[in-house]
Amino acid sequence: MGFLRTLGICNFKSYRGEHSFGPFDETKILSILGQNGEGKSNFTDAIAFVFGDKSGSLRARHLRDLCFGGITRDGAVSSNCYVSATCCVSVNEVVVFKRAIVSQGRSCQFSIDGSPVSQKEYLERLCHLGIDGWSQNFIVQQGAVDKMGIMNNIQRTEYFEKVSKSLEFKKDYDELLKNRSEEQSKLTELSMKHGAARRDMLRFKAELRAREQHDKEVQNSEALSIRIRLMEMHDIQRQLQNCDERLTALRDAKNERRIRMGNVKDKDHINVEKNYEHMLKRIKGDISKKMKTKAEIEKRVLTFLQENDMRQQHLNILRRRIGGREQKRERLLEAKSLLNKNLDESRNKSKMLVEIEEVFPADQIAKYNEIKLSLSGGLLGIRIQELEAKKMLLGQTVGRSAITAASIKKHIESYDKKRRDLEVTRVQRENAAAEVANELAELQKEKDEVSRMHKAMTAKKDQLEAMKIIYTAETVDPMKALSAQHKQSKDVVQKLKSRFGSQSVFGRVYELMKPYDFKHMCAFDAAVGDHLNWIVVSNNRVARECSVFLLNNAMSQEVFLPLNKFKMSSQRSLYASDERLYRTLGGCFDIQSEIFYPISSYITEGIALCEDAAEAEHLMSTVEQLDKAVSVDGFIYSRYGASSFANCLKSPALIEWSSNLTTTEDERPDWERKLSEVCEEIERYNIEEGKTSEVMYELKQHQVSIRKDVENIINRAVIVEERATTLQKEFDEIENEHQLLIQQSSDNQNQIKSLRDKQNKAAENVFEEFCDKLGIADIGKYEDTRKKIETIRKDLEDLETSTRKLNVEIGLLEGDIASEEKNAADNDAASCQFLEDEVTRYAEIIRSNSAEMNGIDESISKLKEELSTNERRKAEELKQCRRENYNRKNKVEQELADVVKQINATNRDKERFLLLRHDLLNKAARSKLQLPFVSNSESTEHDDQEGRRSGMFNYSLPVLAEERRRRLRAEADAFQLDFRSLPKHYVEATNDATRQGLLNEEKAKLKTSMNKLQKLKVLNSNCQSELEVAQRQLEDLTDHMKAVKARIQSIDGEFVRVQEQRKQRFEDFFNRVNENVLSLYRIVTADESAYAQLTLEDVNEPFAAGIQYACVLPSKTATMFEMMSSGEQSLAALALSLAVHSTLETPLLVLDEVDAALDMRNTDRVYSFLRSTIAKGVQVFVVSHRFEFLYRAEHVLGLYAIEDDADDDDAVEQIRRSTRALSFDATIFPDNDDRAPLSESTIASPNREWSQVSF
Repeated sequence: MGFLRTLGICNFKSYRGEHSFGPFDETKILSILGQNGEGKSNFTDAIAFVFGDKSGSLRARHLRDLCFGGITRDGAVSSNCYVSATCCVSVNEVVVFKRAIVSQGRSCQFSIDGSPVSQKEYLERLCHLGIDGWSQNFIVQQGAVDKMGIMNNIQRTEYFEKVSKSLEFKKDYDELLKNRSEEQSKLTELSMKHGAARRDMLRFKAELRAREQHDKEVQNSEALSIRIRLMEMHDIQRQLQNCDERLTALRDAKNERRIRMGNVKDKDHINVEKNYEHMLKRIKGDISKKMKTKAEIEKRVLTFLQENDMRQQHLNILRRRIGGREQKRERLLEAKSLLNKNLDESRNKSKMLVEIEEVFPADQIAKYNEIKLSLSGGLLGIRIQELEAKKMLLGQTVGRSAITAASIKKHIESYDKKRRDLEVTRVQRENAAAEVANELAELQKEKDEVSRMHKAMTAKKDQLEAMKIIYTAETVDPMKALSAQHKQSKDVVQKLKSRFGSQSVFGRVYELMKPYDFKHMCAFDAAVGDHLNWIVVSNNRVARECSVFLLNNAMSQEVFLPLNKFKMSSQRSLYASDERLYRTLGGCFDIQSEIFYPISSYITEGIALCEDAAEAEHLMSTVEQLDKAVSVDGFIYSRYGASSFANCLKSPALIEWSSNLTTTEDERPDWERKLSEVCEEIERYNIEEGKTSEVMYELKQHQVSIRKDVENIINRAVIVEERATTLQKEFDEIENEHQLLIQQSSDNQNQIKSLRDKQNKAAENVFEEFCDKLGIADIGKYEDTRKKIETIRKDLEDLETSTRKLNVEIGLLEGDIASEEKNAADNDAASCQFLEDEVTRYAEIIRSNSAEMNGIDESISKLKEELSTNERRKAEELKQCRRENYNRKNKVEQELADVVKQINATNRDKERFLLLRHDLLNKAARSKLQLPFVSNSESTEHDDQEGRRSGMFNYSLPVLAEERRRRLRAEADAFQLDFRSLPKHYVEATNDATRQGLLNEEKAKLKTSMNKLQKLKVLNSNCQSELEVAQRQLEDLTDHMKAVKARIQSIDGEFVRVQEQRKQRFEDFFNRVNENVLSLYRIVTADESAYAQLTLEDVNEPFAAGIQYACVLPSKTATMFEMMSSGEQSLAALALSLAVHSTLETPLLVLDEVDAALDMRNTDRVYSFLRSTIAKGVQVFVVSHRFEFLYRAEHVLGLYAIEDDADDDDAVEQIRRSTRALSFDATIFPDNDDRAPLSESTIASPNREWSQVSF
């Protein structure tokens, strides 16, 4: 007997009640038959359920879903639900496995031979018999082959791990892998700490070595610094000597240029003007005379032209009258000729008519007319006449509609043309508007440029006026002038202070500002106007009392400025005269952003006032806390007064400008000439700006008019478009009516034609009798002759009418010609001749006068050309004369200015060198460098003086320029350095490049030494103790690392062992499946040349990568599974699935519709394979719908479903269908294999399906 002997099912899925199946024959394939939905898959699910399968793979979400009828309302299972299997272990040993659903469908009960066991024992016993419930090695569920086909490489590996049971080692494998990773992380962390400790130890050792090197480099850098300072001071000493030599030479050149400038005199231009005055006056008189003569001739020519036009008009009228008479004579001759022609033609046609009428007798003609009359008087004739009348009316209506449509179409075309014209006009006007806008934009740019230049010239004018102030009082003593100017003012302030106290009256603004000398005071007064004379008081009350005091004492009124309004800057700077005042200002002002500085003291923060630019540059380069340093001369150039004082001081560009324009009082430039040139430029820019504004105004007006025109054009275009649309609609309506009328006319014509045909058929018999009686052979010829007679008579009537009209016209023309010739023929000819003579005479007079005018114009043009030539010559000579004088004077002035500029530049250079010398000494003192000075005192006194000199230069220079210069000169004379320690080749070198090269070498050495010092940084720490701590820490870390490495080595050994076990189990199963899949693939393809192979993507870690499945079909190349066709994939997947189950060596194989995608031949091969499997001792159950299994069936289990109502005692609700079974042995029946005739029938009817075959 086979493995599964009997199977019992009770209330499982569609099986209601108890069912017993078996015994099963191991030598026969059990074919399970039935229609869809009859319970075949439920039978295989029952086998899987009893052999330990989960509910999820049994097509049920919960265990209670596996019970027949589900769960009752009270939550209990409807009846006992279980599946039992009787398995034959050996010939004499039988084991009964039973699995039941209990606990209201929440769990299962397992039993072996009636004894309850745990699920683990249950599965282990089955596994011992070759049945694995977790991997389902005994069953191929419905759709499992398709799932095998759609697996990717990774999923295929996971399936192989599950089936091969190598997953048992996965937990240990992952845990060991995790432990090894943690230990590796610890080792990495310890390695980093070990490296850091080793670096610290090496660093401490390096610091000990660097301390020794640092001390040596410090001594070397000090010596180099002293040498470099001495070399720089020696170079400054040479530069100062060169400046003194240049100043001596430049002063001599300045005196020489002064002498030459006094010898320059202007040239007199009166002779040039006198020479040209008489000639220009004569030419202008001749031009005036010629112009008067030309005006008289023009007036006379205008009169002659008017008279000539009148005579020409009369002449044209007479010529038209004479031409009219000639036309009438020609028309008279033409009318007479036409009259004679008509008479001749009339006689010829009358003669022809008589000849034709003589051929036909009168009674014959009367009879024919009677027949015609009878035909036209009948019903058909009347109907034809009515239709012809209607046709005529329709023709007239069609003509009128055509005329109306043509008229409307012309109107539409005219409106379209108007619309196009308006569109073109609109585009032109818009283009014109765009051009005007572009012109306006260009003019605006020009205007902006002119305005910018105007502002620049105005600023330059203000600057020149301010600078000119300095040089105005050449002969007046500034001290006396200022004292006389402010004498009365000082008396007034003094009286007010004595009356109200110095705490209420502070003084005038210029007294509080205190410029350094009277030259700057005069400039300051002129720059800011009367604002300097304002008196600063404490508050408004004191201001009112002061004003009343002046009024009561008959003194002139003054402007009083309360202290809360005394604000000269809003740029975080304000200046006062002394400490008391700026402290008072700081306490009175509420604005916290203002900072107050005394003007006479040097402030280390904010801004410093210097007398000239050289001092400002020096302070900016030496004082670190200083934000700005500017020249006090700067504020006198501000035209905005004291309110912009701080702005002027803070302008960096002002220093450079002030330095470039520096000059002395006695060498002032020609400020008047420069000022006049600037004023001329300003006037020219004003004129250009005015002209530009006028042109822009005209263009704007033109632009407005263009825009209005565009709007009107758009409105007109809209109206025209609307009218054209209306006319188009009317045209369409008329056109439709016209087409209808044409259709009606065509229908009417067809009716007339049909009626005439009927009339002609009716008249044929009558005309035949008429022809027989009269002996006429052909009635058609007779009718043609009659028509010809009618045509001749009509022509005669037309000729007669034309003759009457010509006779009337001839009579009228003869009467008119006779009356005109009688009245005015001779007079018109005479008048015409007279007028022609007059016109000719006046034309001759006009030509002569015009020639005279042309001569006068030529004379005037020549005189004007002569006048312009002489004026141009005069201007050129005057310009040449001025240029010569200006060039001579300007040349001397330029030379003098250049010399003065060179002197000033040399003075600035000398002062700059002195400041640089002081700065170098100051820096040396701050750096505590012991420079060698020249001294003749004794050694003890010399040592004390050296110590004093070391700190002597660490001070700030005075603010006053003269005091500062005196201090610098005294310093240069008092303290001479000893340059004997300098290298001899540097002291004797005269080339600046060589000296600079030597200095750069020393600086490079110093830089190298300083770089070494920076690299040799010495920390204030105990390197020796720290070094010992670092060494101990390094040793501890080394021991810890060794312990971690030992643990890692132990974990690696265990990991390798688990990895090898897992790999061995997986590879053994994989190799056996690979062998089986080749043989099975050749069986299902029935070709020994077919080839199938499984390949591991990672040989070392097979379960960490995928498994590739490649097949080689007959006459095809090797192809991966994913690239095969659907049929080929089905064969390959089936072969792989059967190979897996064959490898597992299960005693039972249940196949649920594995042949669904196979054709007839492949199904035969699968059946042959199953027969061979039975021969090997494997029991086979097959669920199939294919006839190959039907006609070969050996043991048949037929399943069918019936409708069955629930009993009253049952608690199951809504039971519709339950499965019943029929089992029998089919070996006694013959195999009815009629595939051969069926295959032949498919040739005749290729659409027939295999399912239609009945057995």
